[in-house]
Formats: sequence, structure tokens, C-alpha cells
Amino acid sequence: MLAMMQEVERFLRTRKSPNTAAGYRLVLARLVEWLSVRSLAFTDLTPALFEEFLNDQHQWKAVSKHLAFNVTRSFLRWQYGEEHALSKVRRKRPKSKPQPTITQAQFERLLEFFNTMTPIGARDLALFALAAETGLRATALCNLKMVDLHLESLSLIALDKGADGGEWRICKFSAPVASYLAAWLAHRQTIALPNTDTVFCSVYGIKKGKPNHRFGLLSRCREISEKVGFKFTPHVFRRFMATRMLQLKASTIAT
Repeated sequence: MLAMMQEVERFLRTRKSPNTAAGYRLVLARLVEWLSVRSLAFTDLTPALFEEFLNDQHQWKAVSKHLAFNVTRSFLRWQYGEEHALSKVRRKRPKSKPQPTITQAQFERLLEFFNTMTPIGARDLALFALAAETGLRATALCNLKMVDLHLESLSLIALDKGADGGEWRICKFSAPVASYLAAWLAHRQTIALPNTDTVFCSVYGIKKGKPNHRFGLLSRCREISEKVGFKFTPHVFRRFMATRMLQLKASTIAT
């Protein structure tokens, strides 16, 4: 098991994004554990065995299984080239269900939930309000740098990665959101580690002062969802922004 994880870690060091590496590690570590219990190695992994592994991950939905397949195949190609049994296998991407959003009333309830006298409350209010006004993805929010945030001009620059590899975006936000950000930044001064250059960071625990990542943000959304009475994920705010634009009759084609 140790030898297989060492192979995985060597592969992960080739990933440019720490967040991508963290996500890949979750998948590959679970695969290593599954193989080890059965006294198998990566070279023993056939398409049929991999399907058995996926079927054993009962908490994974179809999209998660498809992602795990792509991660595993990418690793095996890197480690063994085109000779591995999974290298040429293709798996059809499952069709996603229509994705939910939240209502204006729910969003307002969410904003009222945060205790801005605490660092985590101030951070979460600023983060989710910014997400709702810019439509940025979770990774872009977590990777947003201090040097790219301009409160005085109510704007920011972010690399918003999508299916096409992403592009740099200039986003505007409102004065109220700027005030939320300023309140969080006052807390951040005493929390962020010297080498943390991102706007948002963890406020408690062993990761205190380190940059947030999208998996931690997703976990935080789940935690808050239970308390406010409705489910949401970081991506909900992207859809919320789009639907609110249409509700407010903001044209997406007029200039």
C-alpha cells in the first residue's frame, strides 16, 4: 500500500493546481486501499475490476464515478503508458439532472445567518455574497489573490476555469459586498499565514491561515445547509446570479 501511495504522490506532484491534486488524491487513495485489501496492484486493474471498485463506492453518484474513472485513467497512463488495460477504455459521461438554484428569500435568509462578529461568519458572508454577484466558480473564489482584489474600484480579476480550460475575468461587485469583504479582511490580517496570498483562508483548526480549497468550501456549504434549512453548493450561486439577472430583466445580449 505504501509503495502504491508513493507512486500516486509522484503523479500528484505533476499537477499544477493544489486543488486538483487534492481532489485526485481522494480518488486514488480510496483505490489504493481497495486494491490493498485484495492484495492487488495497479497492474492487476482490469476494466471489470475497476467497475467492481466503482460499484463498491455506494456514496458516489454517477458523475463522481465518471470523474474517478478519468482520474484513474490519467494516473495509469502517466505511470504505465498506453500498455495498461484501462488506457484505451472510454466511459460515457452521464447526463446530469437539471441543477437547482436558490430563491431570493433563501439567499437573504443565508446572509442573515452569519454572525459577522466572528471571523468565520465574516468570511462566509463575504465569500457567498461575492459568489452571488460574480458567478465565480468555487475554485476561482478559493484561488482569488489579494493583489487581484480592488475594493476601491469594486472589481476583481479571477481565473475562472471551465470545461474549455478557463479564462481571466474582470468582475464587478456592489458597495455592500465591498463592505463585507473589508470586514473579513480586518479579521484576515491576524489569521492568514505570511505565505497565504489568497483573499479567503481557513480560520480554525490545523489549516488555520492557509488558503481555502473547493472541497473544504463544499463541506462548509453542507454544514450550513443543515442549519438554514435548504441545500446549496458553491455552484448554486452561479445559477442564482444568472436567474436573478433574468428576473431583474438584465439583458445578456444588450450592450
